[in-house]
Formats: sequence, C-alpha cells, structure tokens
Amino acid sequence: MKRSTGTIVIAFVVVALVIGALALVRPSLSETDPYAGIQPGFYDDQIMREAGDSVNQVAQSGEQNSQQDRLVIRNATLTLVVDDPDAKLREITALASEFGGWVVSANAYRNGTGEEARVTSASITIRVLADRLDEALERIKTGVQSVEYENVTGQDVTQQYTDLNSSLTNLRAAEEQLQEIMDSAWTTDEVLNVYNRLVDIRGQIEQIQGQLQYFEESATYSSIQISLTPTPITEPIEIAGWRPQDTARDAFQAFVDLMQGIADVAITVAVFGLPTLLVFGLPAWLIFRRFRRSHRPAPQAS
Repeated sequence: MKRSTGTIVIAFVVVALVIGALALVRPSLSETDPYAGIQPGFYDDQIMREAGDSVNQVAQSGEQNSQQDRLVIRNATLTLVVDDPDAKLREITALASEFGGWVVSANAYRNGTGEEARVTSASITIRVLADRLDEALERIKTGVQSVEYENVTGQDVTQQYTDLNSSLTNLRAAEEQLQEIMDSAWTTDEVLNVYNRLVDIRGQIEQIQGQLQYFEESATYSSIQISLTPTPITEPIEIAGWRPQDTARDAFQAFVDLMQGIADVAITVAVFGLPTLLVFGLPAWLIFRRFRRSHRPAPQAS
C-alpha cells in the first residue's frame, strides 16, 4: 500500500512538472493574442464601448463652456455717399492695415462718358481686429456726405464651437484606442478593418479642425463690406420753366458753330482756292495781258 501511494505521488509530481514546462515553452492563447478567436465585428463593438468612456468628458466640456467667454462673430456692411470714391477707397485701404487687418477685395470702375467719366464708384471688403470694429466704423464714416445703409451683425457660435471641441476630443480618444487595437491585431483582415476606421476618423478630425479654425479667425477678425457711390450731381436752376444755363449753353454753342464755319471757309480757300488760282488764274492773266498788248493802237506821229 505504501508502495502504491508513493507511486501515485511520483506520478502526480511528474505530471505537474510536464504541465509547468509546457506553460513556459508555449504561452496560452489568451496571453499571446487577447483578440484571437473573437468573432467579426468585435472591433466595432470594442470601439463603441471605449468611445462611450468619453461621455463624461463631454459633460465636463459643457460645464466649462458656461465659464468661458462667448465666441461671437461680428461683421458690418456700409453704403456711403462720398465726393471722391477713389480717394476714399485709398483711405480705407490704409485704414485696414492701421487696425491690424487687411484688404480682402477691392473694385473700382468708371461710369458714363465725357465729364461724368471722372466719377468713380467703388466697393471694398476689409478685415479688422474684432475688438476695434466700432472704432474702425467711426473712422470710415468720417468725412462722407451721407451713410445710406449700415448694418452690424453678431453671431454667437459658442455652442457650435464647444460641440465641435467635444467631438474632436472623442474622435481623438477613439483614434488612440484604434491605434492600440491595430498594434495588437494579428490577421490581415483585422489590420485592414482597423486601418479603414482610422482613416475615417482622421478625416473627421481634420474637418472639425478646419471648422474650429474658421470660427476662431472669424471671431478674431471682423469683416466690413463697403460700397462707395459718388455725390449726386446738382440739378440745374430752373425758373418757371426757364433754364438760364441751357440758354447760355446754346448761345455759346451757336458762337462756336459760327467760328467753326468761318474757320472751315478759310481752310477751304487756303487749301483749294490758292492752288486753283495758281494753276488756272495765272496763265489766263498772262494770256489776257499779251492780248491787250497786241491790240493796243500804235501812237500817232505829230
């Protein structure tokens, strides 16, 4: 009995040593690949569970939003009547730089013909620092004949900005989790699946970053659109239907026409008459003179 018991003990020890040796030589499947044997769709479910851990971060961002400054986009539109639109256009261009901004676009063109061709209409769009918008508007309106239209708008984008930041935080957290999963993936299908999700998330991250940048720049620099029109031409004086300006203009025009007619006659005589006289008149005069000499009676002797 003692021999049988000893044999059993020895056999048990040998089996235990063999199992321990196998454990050291070949780690378990769960230790080498924690995702091995998982059914397709695991990574999607895993990502959703891990992304759900960021819900608390969204709530915390909402609480911080109530404490931060509001993000407001302010823009203005003006229509001004000025004596010299071209000069005002140059003044506004210089003013944009003075107020820490720049010219977005500028257009100038001429209307009419003759005297009216010197009247220039113009439009210009500038950006200035948002905290100096009111000061810039006052400077632009200085020296104008009248302000035909003025509109200042303000758009509060704080909530949109906060939501985008929260989405960006969640997407970055999901990106990190996907990167960890990708580092642990073994099969080609698993790598491709995670890689495609990474590409999609990174595209969303870049899009949100662009929207955030747009909001930040728009809130930092205000846009001012200005239309410049020339001062209307003063209507001529009219007394009971009589317009002395028209009478004076007609008289002057008649004088100009008379002088033009005299000048035309003088030019015609100088250009056409003198050559004609030289070509035809001089030979005729010489013939006539010779004829008179041949027919002159001879003097009688005394």
